[in-house]
Amino acid sequence: MRDVAIENGSQYSEYMKPVSGIPLHQLARGVVARVKGFNDDADTLVAKLREIGFAEGDEVELMGRGWLGGAPLSIRLNRTLIALRTREAALVQVEPVS
Repeated sequence: MRDVAIENGSQYSEYMKPVSGIPLHQLARGVVARVKGFNDDADTLVAKLREIGFAEGDEVELMGRGWLGGAPLSIRLNRTLIALRTREAALVQVEPVS
């Protein structure tokens, strides 16, 4: 177990195991996938992604990339469109839906 303190004072206590999958930023445009888990390289960023609404089993789709350097990424999370930095999207592990 580990505690992750984030800026707004809330805390998450959770057991995180390594997850295999494709990093979200490597997903091809238009491919629908499900969130399998998160890389635990940056605990604070993972906590923020969870606050945004990312959770295991959620449906995601890479809608597009910024024209200058490919960032930010436009991601559909369930029925919400959000923008993520490449570094943030790299923490989300996904599996394409067949």
